[in-house]
Amino acid sequence: MALYVAICLLAALFALPETAAGHLPVVGIIWGVSVGLAIAHWFAFRVSGPTHRCRSRPQS
Repeated sequence: MALYVAICLLAALFALPETAAGHLPVVGIIWGVSVGLAIAHWFAFRVSGPTHRCRSRPQS
């Protein structure tokens, strides 16, 4: 999971123009990517959760 977050953070930092490197709001980018990933995963688990619920076993 840490590798996944690190790759997303690096992609966000590389996507910035080179002229913005001196005034880079790094903390804002880190928080934005982290919160964005958390919301995306929360949404994905909410959507896929009902399809993967355990069904009750038939009683013998």
